[in-house]
Amino acid sequence: MRSLLLSMALLLAAAPALADGRPARVRCNLAGTMGPVASPLALDCGVVPPRGTGEDPALRCAADSLASGTPFRLVTYQIGTDSTLQTGFVSDAEGRLHRFHYDSNICGGTGRGPGCGPRVEGSLCLGPEVDADVPERIDCVSTPERRVVCEPEPR
Repeated sequence: MRSLLLSMALLLAAAPALADGRPARVRCNLAGTMGPVASPLALDCGVVPPRGTGEDPALRCAADSLASGTPFRLVTYQIGTDSTLQTGFVSDAEGRLHRFHYDSNICGGTGRGPGCGPRVEGSLCLGPEVDADVPERIDCVSTPERRVVCEPEPR
């Protein structure tokens, strides 16, 4: 339990917060939120493109890393209806795997204005495994509650 709380503290420390606890307005992307959590030994497995065909070397790297217990980082892209979606996985110095979800615009597409823009949410990934049915995806057997790491200021 203590390590879970420490992981969540590290996750939330990755982005500055306002005095009332809301995430501060920051440039919100996966690289900026995964970096502070990553183990310095994490192997960069690369990127899995959307709807890849055949076996992807980046996913194979992540699967091999999971099997051997090697820290790694991986980003997968998904095709959203109206925005860019990414999922990032990164191992921390304690060997825990974190999963981050990125949405390029929570208002959709070219939505502009207050409250529109990118959001990153994150959680621990417990019991990670490569999904046999959807090979460009890593599943987590369970995840604690997802937390907002960064997002646009509310409307």
